[in-house]
Amino acid sequence: MAVWPSVTPTTIDKTAKEGQMSTLANARDVLRLLASHPRDLTVTDVAAGLDAPKSSVSRTLGMMAEFGFLERDPQTLAYRPGPLILEAASHVRGSTDVVALLNEALVRLVDTTGYTGYLNLLEGGETLVIRMRQGRAGRLQAYTPEGTRGTAYASSSGRAILARLTDEDVSG
Repeated sequence: MAVWPSVTPTTIDKTAKEGQMSTLANARDVLRLLASHPRDLTVTDVAAGLDAPKSSVSRTLGMMAEFGFLERDPQTLAYRPGPLILEAASHVRGSTDVVALLNEALVRLVDTTGYTGYLNLLEGGETLVIRMRQGRAGRLQAYTPEGTRGTAYASSSGRAILARLTDEDVSG
C-alpha cells in the first residue's frame, strides 16, 4: 500500500453521521493528495492514498471531473487538476498583494542572512509552504518546496508559528 505522508486522510468527515460521506471533505482530500504529488493520479492511487473504497473514490473523481475540478487523461485514465482549479489558483496568486509584500520581506531576509527562508500559512494543525527562498550559507541545506503541507508541530517553521499563539488558539 502506498504511503502519502503529507496528506491526512479524512475521507469520511468526522462531523458527518456514521457511514455518511461529506462530498466537500472528499473533494478537499483529493485536491490535497493531488497537490502533494508531482504526477497525475489514478483511482487506485487515490483510494490507497486516502484509505477509501475504490467505488467511492471513483464516484468522487468522476463528479469532480464533471464539474471542472479535475480532468482525466483519456489514455492513462489518471486525474490532474482541472481548469476550474487552475483558474482559481491564478486568481489567488494574482490578487494576493499581502503575499507579494511578505515575499519581498522574505527575499531581503534571505539575502541578509544567507539562510533559506519560508513563508508558511497555518491551517488547522498543518502548515503550508507558500513561498520558499533558498539561501547560500552553509554546506548542507535541506529545504521544503512550495506547496508542501505538513503537521505544524513537526517543523521548525510550524513550531515558530505555534509559539506565537495562545494556548486557546492552539487547542481550539
